[in-house]
Amino acid sequence: LEFRRVLFRSGLLRISELEDTRRRSAFGSFQPEALLQQAHEFYEPLAQGKGQQLILQISGHYPTLRGDVSLLFEALVNLMDNAIKFTQPGGEIHLICQRREHSLSIEVLDNGPGIPAAERNSVTRRLYRGDATRQQPGNGLGLSLVAAIARLHGFGLSIEEGNQGRGTRIVLDCPLRDPQNERS
Repeated sequence: LEFRRVLFRSGLLRISELEDTRRRSAFGSFQPEALLQQAHEFYEPLAQGKGQQLILQISGHYPTLRGDVSLLFEALVNLMDNAIKFTQPGGEIHLICQRREHSLSIEVLDNGPGIPAAERNSVTRRLYRGDATRQQPGNGLGLSLVAAIARLHGFGLSIEEGNQGRGTRIVLDCPLRDPQNERS
């Protein structure tokens, strides 16, 4: 019980720290495909252990992004951890990167039970636990941490219904700010 309290306080402090824009001092340029490959390799054994497929969908090279790679890795693995936790054995989790006109879209898509439309705006609030997840381990800080990391980077965050009315699609929309750094 004491360990849980420490983790809980640590999570709240972490979110507060991320809301302080001075944290941007650790920003640097990075290749998004390398970040996604690392996150995929990190979580693939866990997904396989639960009888799930973790599918990485990247094609070619993407423009360089600017940000704190360790924080973005933390956001991605948080999203993948949730997808693995809530997707049934035999299910699929996709980690996708797509080029848009002025941004990159990084998505985690699963075919689990999904997040009800009425709760999608609430799940990024600190300590929010939906009715369907109250019996699951966790403290309601994970998606609020992801939202804080997205805000710090100036990235959009959207939570949508997955494919064919099943599952969840969470999208980080990463604006491309410097066309000089883009690769085709």
